[in-house]
Amino acid sequence: VAYYTNTEAYLVKIPTDNPTDSQIIDIKNFEFRGLDGMLLTETGSLIGVAKNFEDPKKGFVLEFSSEDDWKTTSLVNAIDIKRSTTIAQVSSDEYYVMNQDWKTPKAENWTLERVEIKKRQSTKP
Repeated sequence: VAYYTNTEAYLVKIPTDNPTDSQIIDIKNFEFRGLDGMLLTETGSLIGVAKNFEDPKKGFVLEFSSEDDWKTTSLVNAIDIKRSTTIAQVSSDEYYVMNQDWKTPKAENWTLERVEIKKRQSTKP
């Protein structure tokens, strides 16, 4: 889970078999400012959409991996995209982000943008 406010942001691991045993994940090489629409891939990477704070019309797809069962994580990939709200994985190597029309809150048409994410070796323990 990603938790963030205007002043702080964390990735939190919540075990499904014991949700009260949640722990903040230590992010080693990246100033984490939040994540939306994230998913855990079959190789164990965490991929999500992040806002570009320097350019509000743009965003990033961020990929994190862990070698210690998500006690710590490192950013392994950052891809520039248009500002988006979520990401979906269609197959093992096919991802799309949904570009929101920020000027039209009741928009009925949305743009999907394909994102190329290089396949990685499994990080699962």
